[in-house]
Amino acid sequence: MATTPVQGKAILLKVSDGTDTYTLVCLTKQTFKGSTPVNKKETQCGTVLGLGAKDMSFSFDAIMNTTPAAVVANVGEASAKKALNWFVNDTPLTVTRSIGTSGADEYMSATCYLTEYSDDLSVGDPMAFSGTLSVYGDLDITP
Repeated sequence: MATTPVQGKAILLKVSDGTDTYTLVCLTKQTFKGSTPVNKKETQCGTVLGLGAKDMSFSFDAIMNTTPAAVVANVGEASAKKALNWFVNDTPLTVTRSIGTSGADEYMSATCYLTEYSDDLSVGDPMAFSGTLSVYGDLDITP
């Protein structure tokens, strides 16, 4: 059986603010994380399990790009300046990540807020920034 690995550099993280759609550029890493709290209750009938609300987020690390592609026909690129704007203004965003033709291998889309933002200005290194896009509502996995 042949193995076809997915190269991380080929996977784009797209963010829409309801008007324009941006590709986050110069990413060095992106992560999806999801968890479901498990609540256990001991009873005379045995242990009963309950599942809490899912906690999901997309996180990313990137290098600052001062010249991302401008928005043309509602599509462009976003870097630290745009991400900071989303964070400060609590902008609701639609985040989409897909792998393969039209998301055939993996597809995720959700409404998020940029709930964490940080930057790093280490001497001798390019400016780096990172963020966490917290999902509220459901995660769509159907392309």
